Amino acid sequence: MWRWRGMVDYAQSNIVERAYQLARSGTCAGIEDVRRRLITEGYGNVTAHLSAAPALRRTLSNLCLQAQGRPARPPPPGRRLQSGAP
Repeated sequence: MWRWRGMVDYAQSNIVERAYQLARSGTCAGIEDVRRRLITEGYGNVTAHLSAAPALRRTLSNLCLQAQGRPARPPPPGRRLQSGAP
């Protein structure tokens, strides 16, 4: 049976992609601005998507800072950035 994928379904599948776009745009000061914009744009389960992934929140926060010309925050103590080397 064929089923039409409405705009809401499309939006749900692209919430993380849109969060990255917003973070890189320079219009969001931080993760809370990204969250508010996603909700305003009609994305659902925004809090669940962002709360379930601390690394995603950290990355989005750093992208917001960098897009505004501010330095990114270092990773928390005890965490290392992954390099290409084993």
